[in-house]
Amino acid sequence: MYFAKAIDTRNASVDYTSEIGATKENTSYEGYTPFNPTGPATIFDAFEGGDINKPKNPDLKYIILSSSMYDRFYAEPDEYGGQIAFYDAVKANMPVIKEFKPAAAPENAIDFVNIGNSLTEIIRFINGGYSGPHLIFYQYSY
Repeated sequence: MYFAKAIDTRNASVDYTSEIGATKENTSYEGYTPFNPTGPATIFDAFEGGDINKPKNPDLKYIILSSSMYDRFYAEPDEYGGQIAFYDAVKANMPVIKEFKPAAAPENAIDFVNIGNSLTEIIRFINGGYSGPHLIFYQYSY
C-alpha cells in the first residue's frame, strides 16, 4: 500500500541552498530552517543591536526566515516590538529570492472533516505541496 506524504519545507529547501551557494557561513537563519531544522533559534543576535544594516558576518549573502519563529513574535506585538521591527525591516528592504510554502491547513474543524477540502489538500500534496513552516529566502543587500 502506498501512502502519500508531503515533503517538509525544511527538507525541500536543502537542495535550493546548494543551488544558490547558501551555507551556514554566509547565511543568517533562525530555527526551523534548512540549517537548523529541529529547534527554535532566533536570528537577532547575528546583527549588532538587531539592526539589519549591521550584520556581524561581513560575508553575509542570505537570510532565511521561518514562520515557526516569526509567527511567535507577531502573535505578541506588545511584548516583541523590537523583534517585529527587525522582521518588518527585512521584509521591506531585502529582496525575496524564493519561498517554500506549505499547503494550506484547514482553518477550522468543519474544514478538517470536509471531504472536498481534504481531497483538495491531498491533490496539493501529490502535486508537490509541502508541509512544515513557510520559509522565505532573502538576498542580503546592504
